[in-house]
Amino acid sequence: WAPGETISDPRTPQEGPLPKNFAHYRGLFQDGDQVVLSYTVGKTAVLELPGLETSDGASIITRTLNIAASQGPLTVSL
Repeated sequence: WAPGETISDPRTPQEGPLPKNFAHYRGLFQDGDQVVLSYTVGKTAVLELPGLETSDGASIITRTLNIAASQGPLTVSL
């Protein structure tokens, strides 16, 4: 994730946590048997629900995203 139109790591050296104005983990909460991750990208709130689906014997990892209104572009690399 990155606020803006490109993904570029602002850290020198590129290790450790990202700056809070870039991306910030806010925590998680449980919804029944599911866990929802809460974080921000720039000033935009994001909720993410990871999941696992099985179809025809194949397992597929899913990510359901709820992204709040943003004042600018956001970029994600999947």
